[in-house]
Amino acid sequence: MNLPHAAAFALVGWYLLVPPALDLRNPSTQTPGLFVDPSAPLLKWDTLATYESKAECERGHRERFSRVKATEQSDSAEADSIAKEGAELNQQKPLDSEKANALLVRSIAAMVKIQSNQKGILSECIATDDPRLKEK
Repeated sequence: MNLPHAAAFALVGWYLLVPPALDLRNPSTQTPGLFVDPSAPLLKWDTLATYESKAECERGHRERFSRVKATEQSDSAEADSIAKEGAELNQQKPLDSEKANALLVRSIAAMVKIQSNQKGILSECIATDDPRLKEK
């Protein structure tokens, strides 16, 4: 490898990118929502972290994936608990609005965590000079 090529190669960094959120109730608005859009062009993906080498980026990706997998069981148990409490609450007449509001807050927090986990799982290491990151 000649010196100019080596210098150009050294300037390439790596992004850990995550797919953007998309509100599927009205996709034309491009309003951030609780759904992840892995089919979006890389140009629209969000930068989670930057690295100097592909190996560092892949290590960062593995670490994030490991954290997601480590919480998967407790996240699933929380979702099951919310669903059960929601079904029980729905049977109550009159509806206890204080309990319903508390359950709504827990549900939103769980959905946000699920979205974050999806982004972590779907993240990709992409070179900073990847042509898919350039506007056409």
